[in-house]
Amino acid sequence: MKPALTPEDRRRLADRRRRTGFVMLAALALYGALLWPIRMSVTDDTFIHLVFAKHFRDGLGLVFNVGQPVFGTTSPLWSLGLGFLGRTGVDLLLLARGLSMLFGALAIVAFAIFLRRFLESWVSEQGFGAGRAELAWALGTLAFAGDAWLVRWSATGMETALAVFLTIAGFASYVSRRPWGNRVLVPAAWWSLAALARPEASVLLALLLLRIVVTGSQPRLKLVRVAWVLFPIAIVHGAWLAYALSLYHS
Repeated sequence: MKPALTPEDRRRLADRRRRTGFVMLAALALYGALLWPIRMSVTDDTFIHLVFAKHFRDGLGLVFNVGQPVFGTTSPLWSLGLGFLGRTGVDLLLLARGLSMLFGALAIVAFAIFLRRFLESWVSEQGFGAGRAELAWALGTLAFAGDAWLVRWSATGMETALAVFLTIAGFASYVSRRPWGNRVLVPAAWWSLAALARPEASVLLALLLLRIVVTGSQPRLKLVRVAWVLFPIAIVHGAWLAYALSLYHS
């Protein structure tokens, strides 16, 4: 049972919440202001994703050329998601742009959560000053929100912002409990999805498994954690591979 908060504790908590709200609003406003001038940006790869999504939406499978089932998208999660949501009748290009911008904003929120959890561990274990940690969190969140590449790719309707959000969400869950690495199911789930948004994210899953193998001394505990990592991989990628096999026969 947690001890009751003193009036001073409540005041500090309220002040911290106000500062957090202000920083988050400022970060999202900065992101939106930088995004606005390039909100109509588009790349040729965006249209590749949209063709795959259109054919999936129309019941023709995740293909670029109808009648030629060839795996040609590096982001099946993005193309499938657009195609599925496109069945509501929303224009696919508008949908891609809107979702890309949304996931860019969610990536900022996820980064703020990750950075706060990361810095709080320094406060408790490394003697890092709480005030300095709060300042570092605010500046780091604002810097991430203003990152040129995050803003640029969030405006194009590409899968990049989705992959960034899923990747950072995995790290935020990874550092949510000390010691880091004890909680592996949730990060593995986030990164399994990230690997379907961008294939290079699969490296995170490999590194997570490697860390489990090379650290710790209890073989049984290692096997349990490996199983927890493999479980979401099997669910997410098993479903995708089954669909790919039925469509591409490979």
